[in-house]
Amino acid sequence: MPLLDLAQRQVGAQTNTQGWLPVPVIEYVADYLGMPYIRTYEVASFYTMYNLAPVGRFHVQLCGTTPCWIKGSDEVLRACKDLGLAKARRRPMACSR
Repeated sequence: MPLLDLAQRQVGAQTNTQGWLPVPVIEYVADYLGMPYIRTYEVASFYTMYNLAPVGRFHVQLCGTTPCWIKGSDEVLRACKDLGLAKARRRPMACSR
């Protein structure tokens, strides 16, 4: 897991984004660790901290579990929607705050 995190950070540094894990990067990590690609991909696809597709400079994630909902995550989601943010949608920066 630390190698996948490092690889994602390196991709992010090269692309000025939050980073993501392209297939060749996952293959490289798997080869380096001497394990099948599918095992490394399973880890990368299971944990939400790994991005399997490009993300923008800012990446907003919200918890959707019941405990988070009880604590008001639906209000945060509504505020994000009011700002024009949507699930799996990229949007250019509208302000410079």
